[in-house]
Amino acid sequence: MVSSPAKSQPPSAGSPAKVPLGVVARFAFYVAGLGLAILLVVALWSPAVLRRWLKGTYQGMVTEARPWRQLASDPPTLVWLAIGLAALLFSAIGLKVTGRRRPTRTTVLPPTKVTVFKWRRVYATRVGITDLISTLWAVLGAQLIWFGAQTHYVLLVGDHRYLPYRWVSLAMAVGWMVLLQAVGSRDPLVYGEGITEYQRVVVGTMWWFAVVVTLTVMFKIDFARGYLLVVFPCGLLALLISRKVWRVWLVQKRQHQQLYTTRALVAGSADRVVAVVEELRRNSAAGYSVNAVALPQGETPPPQLLDLGVPVVTLEQTIDTMHQVWADSLVVAGAPELDPEAVKNLSWQLRPGIEHLIMAPSMVDIAGPRVATRPVAGLSLIHIESPRFSGAEALLKRAFDLVTSAVALILLAVPFAVIAVLIKLGSKGPVLFKQERVGLHGETFRMLKFRSMVVNAEQLLDQLDQDRDAGNEVLFKIKDDPRVTKVGRVLRRFSIDELPQLLNVFGGSMSLVGPRPPLPVEVEQYTASQVARRFLVKPGITGLWQVSGRSDLSWDASIRLDLYYVENWSLLTDLQILFRTVKVVFGGEGAY
Repeated sequence: MVSSPAKSQPPSAGSPAKVPLGVVARFAFYVAGLGLAILLVVALWSPAVLRRWLKGTYQGMVTEARPWRQLASDPPTLVWLAIGLAALLFSAIGLKVTGRRRPTRTTVLPPTKVTVFKWRRVYATRVGITDLISTLWAVLGAQLIWFGAQTHYVLLVGDHRYLPYRWVSLAMAVGWMVLLQAVGSRDPLVYGEGITEYQRVVVGTMWWFAVVVTLTVMFKIDFARGYLLVVFPCGLLALLISRKVWRVWLVQKRQHQQLYTTRALVAGSADRVVAVVEELRRNSAAGYSVNAVALPQGETPPPQLLDLGVPVVTLEQTIDTMHQVWADSLVVAGAPELDPEAVKNLSWQLRPGIEHLIMAPSMVDIAGPRVATRPVAGLSLIHIESPRFSGAEALLKRAFDLVTSAVALILLAVPFAVIAVLIKLGSKGPVLFKQERVGLHGETFRMLKFRSMVVNAEQLLDQLDQDRDAGNEVLFKIKDDPRVTKVGRVLRRFSIDELPQLLNVFGGSMSLVGPRPPLPVEVEQYTASQVARRFLVKPGITGLWQVSGRSDLSWDASIRLDLYYVENWSLLTDLQILFRTVKVVFGGEGAY
């Protein structure tokens, strides 16, 4: 039984959303407060400078590199700094506002030509504008910090000519924009999830830095080295922050209104279509919305597809249905009827530049950097790189763990002592809690934590089993666990109780980032294949499990995230998880 597609209604564009007055007032308040804070810092730093500035008796600074103390007497520099801090603050407010929990009701707006076919160009234009603003802000700031408001010149040694730095700064920004476009940092395929977009921003910046240095040497340009040392770090930071803000906004639009998404029709056998649809719906941030399904003639659609509320048609109706539901992509999930000839015929019927063909392989949970496509004699071969658990990258990971844990232990020595005293004063028992966990290659080790419960917590576990209200079918959690001490509740709230695991990292039994260290009783729940893959890397203090919900996740989801990390780990992924951990820790999500 196959349901026929519903007739589409003519698209209507909604009225533009108005910015709430409260947001504008809040932003104005923060900007005003930021300006007062800057004046206060300047006043405390040098009252004489503040008096000269307010009286308008400012005099230009010297043309050479200026001490940081003198920057306080430069109004243009202060204005530049205030703009940057205000933008950063506004970005933080925007992330807080748009990053709220998903509302209970999703408002799906009707499709329009812009939201279906032109959103990629519109979004890329918006990102390009903020990239230009970020690079201009960086080059202007570098010029102000290093030379002041006066006109300064760069010497072209080869022909003994001088060029104003403002033209150099403009050329720097333009070239930066060209390199960001050349490396594909504004490619629609990298929007929404993963670290590829951020990688390309970093790569484009580093390439432009290399180009500038090469041109400086080739044409003997007498650049101020400090100018370059200021412009590239500031610009890269501004670019990454602006990209993060845009990503949060884009994900919210995709999840709540199904805007800025790839509207897809999934074609294939019922079981393959169900698998692809579940993956696309599970990761809505990637931006694929299923708007229709096509099955072979005579195949009964399963309940999972009927519950979607989208047209379910036969393969013969695929192209007509795409036009009716405004789909811009055909996802081929695979079926005996969809042989190479049939897929080629479908691709020929797609409108060039408007509708796209996407092939969905049978493998899942494979990160993008491991996948490469290579055309060979008319075949498109998909190469999937095997995960590496040894070699240079593994040595770098261990070196990073060793250095970071050593520095962290030194810096946290005094806080550790204070926490130890508080734990001793709060309840009787040892400061550290030691528990047997399973680590690399299935070997057990003693994991350390600050004690956050009463001494006999393990003996009270059976009595509290009926009070379980968190965790999952394997992990025992209670949101208001009576075994937790007053000091322990604070330690758990901000995951401070996990910090002694830095000693495990320094000793080599754990890593900063990795799968969750399981208990021996939990390992008994693993399948043979899970055991074979799960313990190929060291467990970590943090990982995908910790930044994706922790105790709020189901057991299957926890295992899946751990296995995904094992299969796709990299140093860049570790850094991304560490940054996400900071947000999760302060948010207290899933911390019981």
